[in-house]
Amino acid sequence: MFNFVRLVLVISALGLTHTYADDETTSGIQEYRDLLADINPAELWILSGEDLWFSAAGPNEASLEK
Repeated sequence: MFNFVRLVLVISALGLTHTYADDETTSGIQEYRDLLADINPAELWILSGEDLWFSAAGPNEASLEK
């Protein structure tokens, strides 16, 4: 009887540990995805290029939008 109780306790502990680890992993993955969605380095290049496109430069002081 004691071995059966011990077996049930071990299985329960493993089940809880697995559930906790799975939730932690899932939340970590979601946090990583949120960071990627919020901060995209390509957007910085786009904004920088947009500033260059509309700024007047060169000998004629002309922008590329004209």
